[in-house]
Parts: sequence; structure tokens; C-alpha cells
Amino acid sequence: MLIHNFNWKRLFAIGALISTPGGRSVRLRLHFKKDSVKSPDVVAFVRALRREFSRPIILLWDRLPAHRSHQTQAYIERETEMGGFELQWLPAYAPELNPVEYVWGRLDGGVMANYAPPTLMEVRQRLHKGARQIYRRRDILQSFLKESGLFF
Repeated sequence: MLIHNFNWKRLFAIGALISTPGGRSVRLRLHFKKDSVKSPDVVAFVRALRREFSRPIILLWDRLPAHRSHQTQAYIERETEMGGFELQWLPAYAPELNPVEYVWGRLDGGVMANYAPPTLMEVRQRLHKGARQIYRRRDILQSFLKESGLFF
């Protein structure tokens, strides 16, 4: 007998790798939510990063619609004018240049491999477990930056 869990519910994530210019210090921030990521979520996430890291921030962004929205762009423009942000767009269709994609790959191929839980809460718990395994591993976090080819 084959038992499977396919209720087709989804869990969405926002992630960031925060690095000093030389890559000596790298940190990971992840946020998981049940609903799709929309502009207010992106603004709240970036606002939280801004509170945590007072230095000017260079955002390397893919072309997610929530990144390009009027609400998100208005927030980024205000922060840029105040010297808080500089925005750089990653090329379209180039996920290999996005270091956060390597975080997702690590989680997919690690703690989430062959895992089919019945609830989203169990998925979230497993993702948090996987994230804890790499949060404090500077070597792993640096490897995500290095693999993108944009750093070091």
C-alpha cells in the first residue's frame, strides 16, 4: 500500500543573505508564511533588515513581482534617498547568480529531501531545523556567496 500526502497547500518564503563587503561575516535571515509573498511582506522584511543592520545596504534582487511593485519601489526609493539602500537588479532568468537560491537548494536537498509531511506546520518546523543547521556555519554561508560568482 502506498500512502502519500498531497493536499497541494504551499508555504512561501522570503530569504536574505547579509554579508560584509569582503564576505568575512555572513548571516542568513528567513521568513516563512502560508500566503504568497506580496509587496507588504517584502517591505516589512526589508524594514526589519534595516532595523537590524544600520549600515548602508546593497540589495541584490531578482525580478520577483513583489520586488518590482509600486509599493516596494516607493519604499526603496525613500530609503535610497536617505542613504540607507542601493538597489542592484540581478539579470532576468539567472537564478545561479542569486546566492539565496543556494540556500533553498541546500534545504531542498537536505532536510526536505524525501519528506512528505501531512501538514504545513511540519514543513515549517523541518525548514527551521534545516535553517538552524546552517545559520551559524559561516563556511556554508560563504559558499553560497562564492557559488553565485558575484563575491570573492
